[in-house]
Amino acid sequence: ALVTTAFMLVDASGARAAGSALAYCAVLYIGNSLGILVLSLSIPHQRARIARLGRSVLVPGLGAAGLSIGGYCLILYGMRHAPVGLVAAVAETSIVFVAFLSRLWLREQVRIAHGLGIACVAVGVAALRLMT
Repeated sequence: ALVTTAFMLVDASGARAAGSALAYCAVLYIGNSLGILVLSLSIPHQRARIARLGRSVLVPGLGAAGLSIGGYCLILYGMRHAPVGLVAAVAETSIVFVAFLSRLWLREQVRIAHGLGIACVAVGVAALRLMT
């Protein structure tokens, strides 16, 4: 929770200072991409794995990267125009959708504890909406 709080506050400050969610997002993802590339290529067995990647991984990976960038730009845009705590809470509700879709597409089990957690998140978002 501490790390999530820290990066949300840093990102909100960065997006606000940049004056543009898209500009900050570009800098963030360029930095992330370069860091991951350098780290991956510096580990010998990872270089071989990267070299073996084919279209079966590349195409979905690029699609996921596009979705990730788009989603995070929306969060940063929200942080520029709304209270950060509210935006962070709504952004974290993605767990509800992930649980539902992973059940449908990946056939993952949703246990009672997971269901209760998902229900708590949904109730929390509804409460936030009613209080704002």
